[in-house]
Amino acid sequence: MRSAVIMPTLARDGWDRFVPDLLAQSRPADEIIIVVDRPLPEAEQQQMTAQWPQLRFLFNPANIGITRSLNRALGATEADIIFRADDDDMCLPRRFERQIELLTESGADFVTSWAEGVADGDEANRYLIRCPVDDAAIRAALMRRN
Repeated sequence: MRSAVIMPTLARDGWDRFVPDLLAQSRPADEIIIVVDRPLPEAEQQQMTAQWPQLRFLFNPANIGITRSLNRALGATEADIIFRADDDDMCLPRRFERQIELLTESGADFVTSWAEGVADGDEANRYLIRCPVDDAAIRAALMRRN
């Protein structure tokens, strides 16, 4: 089973601070696709590609938004399992391994998780990102956002 990470980004300063988390997984993804969702000069594109040769970059010619960028990444991979990440997501070392185990053991087609967020880098400003947990609520949520 092949796996891929898809990550949209505006590629502002610090966009790549958690890329090492993705690369250091106990069960690494077969490919990591970064979609840069704004026009970048050719020199910047080459610099990013040279700095991160382990990543596959898709450069949007214009800002097309997160959903269209994610769909572009989905169309660029043939992976069986897709991991979704934002450029501000820190991943624990066993994230992919544990999610693959859950998919395999449960036979599920889709896995999501709750997450803890930190607003503006302030550890005192933590919040919980919740996901729906039943079929109807999941379907309704997917109609509103990715």
